[in-house]
Amino acid sequence: MKFHLHRVAGNAELTFEEFCTLLCQAEAVLNSRPICPLSNNPDNLQVLTPGHFLIGTSLLALPDQNLIDLPSNRLSRWSHVQQMVQRLWKCGLLITFTSCNRGISGRISSQM
Repeated sequence: MKFHLHRVAGNAELTFEEFCTLLCQAEAVLNSRPICPLSNNPDNLQVLTPGHFLIGTSLLALPDQNLIDLPSNRLSRWSHVQQMVQRLWKCGLLITFTSCNRGISGRISSQM
């Protein structure tokens, strides 16, 4: 997680509040990753997420405007933090943590 945060934030000078916002939204990204489908029906696209264990339902948020391709010097401070969050998604943070979890569980089951 630290690697991805450093990669996204780089040398940006964030205030305490902006950094807290970035961390909270990164936590929401982690808690929104799919664990498994909720049903065997292929038409049902709902999945079980860590958010289900935290609040009893999936975490829902409206999508923001895509800011990834805009230069940082044209963005307000809020938009710059949102751009960093969108880069976290783009970096493959979900894929990285999902594959790490599979690798750990595979090693544990092979050692038993």
